[in-house]
Amino acid sequence: MHLCLKSRTGILVTFALASAASAFAAESTNRISSQQVSRGKLLYLQHCVICHQASGQGAAGTFPPLAKSDFLMADKERSIRALVEGLSGPITVNGRNYDGAMPPVVLNDAQVADVLTFVRTTFGNNGDAVTVAEAKQVRSTSRFRTYEALLKASAYPPLPKAPPGFSVREVARLPAHGTRLATEPNALLVLGERGDIWRVEPKNGQITQLLPGNSYCAPNRAHLG
Repeated sequence: MHLCLKSRTGILVTFALASAASAFAAESTNRISSQQVSRGKLLYLQHCVICHQASGQGAAGTFPPLAKSDFLMADKERSIRALVEGLSGPITVNGRNYDGAMPPVVLNDAQVADVLTFVRTTFGNNGDAVTVAEAKQVRSTSRFRTYEALLKASAYPPLPKAPPGFSVREVARLPAHGTRLATEPNALLVLGERGDIWRVEPKNGQITQLLPGNSYCAPNRAHLG
């Protein structure tokens, strides 16, 4: 009887410790660390700030806000998918309608987790962390099932060879395909395929959207040739 009691107690104690350890592990995987938030902030400044702005307020009618965003915080999987696959079509954010397109962002799983953790815990948002495992799982069901597949699909072709007496250099990478080009003093004006008009400063590569296509194009006019 004594040996049996020890055995049963040992099983119970082991089970209790294992359960506690599992619960702690599950909780700690989504724990927010200052290091992850710092990495995410840097990625945000590199990849997101042009459209969504430094304070996450976006641009009215063009780029939806990330600050206190009900759309962002309502569905973690959807926000991950927007980064790894892109997002297009009508959405409603904080009561306002948007109908644009965001291409996938060329980030690996760890970077996706970092930048989304930053956004979900900043700009008035109060969410938990995004893990690398969550980013990887959502990506595996997306249009680009691996980071390598996205990287290959997003690769820019090499620059053409410059004519004699000229040189060619990369100035900027627009978030949309350009169809028309015009010049003004110290800048280029680019018409995108959805009607967006961008201003590009060749000196520093700064890109500014001057006019969104959906503010003057008919909704069914998807491309401008």
